[in-house]
Order: sequence, then structure tokens, then C-alpha cells
Amino acid sequence: PRWITKLEVRKFKLKNEENFTYGETPIFTIYQIITDLSNVLEKVGESKFIDLGCGVGKCVFTASTIFQIHSIGVDNIGTFIKKALKIKKIANFIGIKKIDFVKTDIEDFLKENEFSQDTIFYIASTAFEMEFFQKIIELIISKVKQGTIITVSKDISKDFRKKLKSKHNKTIFKLFSKEYFFSWGKSKVFVYRFFD
Repeated sequence: PRWITKLEVRKFKLKNEENFTYGETPIFTIYQIITDLSNVLEKVGESKFIDLGCGVGKCVFTASTIFQIHSIGVDNIGTFIKKALKIKKIANFIGIKKIDFVKTDIEDFLKENEFSQDTIFYIASTAFEMEFFQKIIELIISKVKQGTIITVSKDISKDFRKKLKSKHNKTIFKLFSKEYFFSWGKSKVFVYRFFD
């Protein structure tokens, strides 16, 4: 996967090249994160789950199959999306229908879509440059009425939250933070809730 990522980033001259370091969220980790979230929030299953940088879709398939959440994976690496779509055909065959994948840039996806229902955004932001990370967070806050943001390794600072609140008239607060296991070792995950 790391080799595929590097190859496609260079071959297709993908923007934000520095933010394409590959790492995976294991199935048991995303299962634990969503379980912990559902212990804090009611009606998680009525939300939409969007994985920004989904790879082959492990988090998307877990959210959809185990938690019955309509799930969308977004990635700009074509090889990963093709593999995810092959797995989706099998999922459709056995009756799992709440799964979609989109091959596009994260920023473009957020700018071009409307989000009418409560949405959970999962961002494995470990390798993201801080400027890019903050741009993604601000796009989410500006486009979505209410939702949850799950970030890996990067905290949304109090100062940045204050800036977002005054600029977009949204309340944003930390629900919890906790360490989980990833393909590279343990990392802290931060979970935020926001609304008008």
C-alpha cells in the first residue's frame, strides 16, 4: 500500500503530496472507536459515516456492516478505490447496501457536497500537515450543520475551536480522547461534536 500510494501520487501529480503517508486503521480499532462513540452519543446508527482518506475501505465496511451506518469512503488513490469497489460488490451480494466510495480529493469532496444529516467524519490525520488539517476541519464546520469529527493524532486546539466558533457560529467541543492501536503503533484519537 505505501508503494502504491507513492507511485500514484507522483504519477498523477496529486495535490497535497506531503499528506499522502499511508497507514491503516485496523478493523478492531475502528470497531472500538465507534463503540466508544455510541456509548457517549445516542442514535449513532442514524448518522452518516464518512472516511476522508479511506484506503481500501476497512473503516467504511466496519461502520456499515457492524453498526448499520450509511458509510462513504473518499480517497484519491485509484487502486485503493478499485479494490474497495470489488469488495463492495461482494457486500452488495450478501445484502449490505449502505456503502459508497468516491475517488476524489478530500477538499474537493467537501466543497462539492451538501451534508443534510448528522455526519461522522473520520480523519486519519497523523501525517497531515497542520495547515491542511485545519483547512479540512474548517471545511467540515462550514458545510455541515451538526456532526462528529474523529481525528487520529491531531487535536483541534482550543484556539482553533474559538476561531471556528466566531467565524461559523458553531459550537464545537471535545467528547473524549483515547489511545488506540494502529498499523504504526498506538496513537491518540480525538472525538469532537459540533452543531449550530
